[in-house]
Amino acid sequence: MSLTKQDLTDITGIVVDALEQVVNPRFDRLEAQMDRFEKTQQDHSRILGEHSRILSEHSQQLTKINQKVDTINGRIKVLEADVKKLYGMVAELQHGSITDKKFAKRTIEQKLLTVQAEVIAIAREAHIRLPAQPHNK
Repeated sequence: MSLTKQDLTDITGIVVDALEQVVNPRFDRLEAQMDRFEKTQQDHSRILGEHSRILSEHSQQLTKINQKVDTINGRIKVLEADVKKLYGMVAELQHGSITDKKFAKRTIEQKLLTVQAEVIAIAREAHIRLPAQPHNK
């Protein structure tokens, strides 16, 4: 049995109709899914951009905070050194140093001359001009 052109055309029409009924709805669903995926991808790209911007801002803020912490740590170290010096000075004052003991043995005139010489030396270092005192005889 051989098929005529009309038979082939009819069969082709039936197959095309069947394909359209089966395949086209699937393609439509796939297209709808692709549209949703594209929208989701755009949303994710937008969100990723926002998160990147926020992360960059936080990174900059963290850098500033770290710099401030470093500055504060430096200042704390200086304060610790100063406190240690002060404790040392207090300890020396409480126990008296050798210089203090020698100074205590001097006469009042020697003590005053020593103090005056120290004041003059300190004033010179600080570039301070002391008032002239009249000499008492």
